[in-house]
Amino acid sequence: MVYRALDVVFQYLTPLVALLVVIPLALGGAMFALNRTETVSARIWADHPTFTPSFSTDRFSSQNTPAQIESTLVVEMIGTDVFADKVMLAVEPQFEGWSASRRDQAVADLRKNVLVTAIGEHLFSISYSTRRPDYGVRLLRSIIDTYGSSLRELESSEVGVTQTTLQLELDRARVAMNKAVTDAQSYQAAHRLSDQAAGADPNFGTLLAQAKSATDHYLSLQALVDEAQASHSAVVNLQAALFHVVDQPAVLPQRLSRTTPGVKEGLTALAGVAAVEALLVYVVARRDPSIRAAEDVRGALGLKPLGSVPVLSSR
Repeated sequence: MVYRALDVVFQYLTPLVALLVVIPLALGGAMFALNRTETVSARIWADHPTFTPSFSTDRFSSQNTPAQIESTLVVEMIGTDVFADKVMLAVEPQFEGWSASRRDQAVADLRKNVLVTAIGEHLFSISYSTRRPDYGVRLLRSIIDTYGSSLRELESSEVGVTQTTLQLELDRARVAMNKAVTDAQSYQAAHRLSDQAAGADPNFGTLLAQAKSATDHYLSLQALVDEAQASHSAVVNLQAALFHVVDQPAVLPQRLSRTTPGVKEGLTALAGVAAVEALLVYVVARRDPSIRAAEDVRGALGLKPLGSVPVLSSR
């Protein structure tokens, strides 16, 4: 069967090759000519902080590179409705007045056509495919600006919650400290104890130890509150230092690749034509009754052929 198929291929080699080349080229060329989509891209530099605030998120605690961390966060942010709505509202001021279906379509288009890729250890890109390059530039700028502000808000909020919780603990510790100190002083005054006599009184010693413990607890909480306040300021300033736009959003020149619409359709057509031709060769080889080799004689008649004579010209 293999020999018969090869014989069919060589018999119709010219039209098979012509179809295999012409159809994909024609379809790919047409799609490339009709394609009006352009790619807008921006490249961003991300880095690890040299100082990490004590009260901050675990954003840089993993072993991933800064580019992987930031690009993953951008993708996750785009997947949230609040972030996507902020981006669209900055690009389209009338976004809130649109119908629900139109807003959903705009957000779906944003998530479908935005591609975030880590290029190296520190560099990553954000690109957007669109038929409106000016709109794409504004959209990428909005994504970058909204990402920076949203991340600052999230991390500042987390530090703020920690700071508020610590402040409540500090207030309670201050009350407990004042009470413990007052109890010790009141006991000494009520029993008219001198400093020397108070040192020998076991009850006063217990009250004094409680006052010292309460004071130490208050001072440790005060240090944590001060550190949280410093972290709050650091978190706001660190984001601007760790996230730099290296290349502003701009339209990229057209480049041929496997993902280019014309090339992608051409490759698909090539695979389809090849599959159809393979099927045709198989069908012709199966249904063609011609004797093409000595093996065909043995298979058809069960006789051992003595030999074969090549095709002779009419001359």
